[in-house]
Amino acid sequence: RAYENQDYPFEEIVETLDVTRDMSRNAIFDVMFVLQNMDQEARKVEGLEIKPFEWEYEIAKFDLTLSVVEWNGQLNCMLEYATSLYEEATIVRMTKHFTHLVDNILAHPHTKLSELSMVLEEERMQLLGDFNDTKAEYPIN
Repeated sequence: RAYENQDYPFEEIVETLDVTRDMSRNAIFDVMFVLQNMDQEARKVEGLEIKPFEWEYEIAKFDLTLSVVEWNGQLNCMLEYATSLYEEATIVRMTKHFTHLVDNILAHPHTKLSELSMVLEEERMQLLGDFNDTKAEYPIN
């Protein structure tokens, strides 16, 4: 039913839900996933050249937004995040986890998502080995 109601105005949803508003936060959610999978072929108009406009956001609209655009048979992803909440290293680690999970899904398409790992092997060894290496000598008395 989401497709049936996709054009419903967001502000009307917020008003209908009677959500307490905090102007420093989004009214309903802080994380967004966007999938653009409609045809986006180049348009041609005689005597006019049209090309994509490179846009760089200075301020994230949400805490975390993953945008995926299907183009020429590929999925291109962009992760936008609030730098006041996330360090770049955290986002890099998140993207590695996501990529690893997608690779696992492609390699094992019939496996339940709950049975797949998004943790990289070297990180798994660090978590299970290095961080658990707590053996120490203690005084007998």
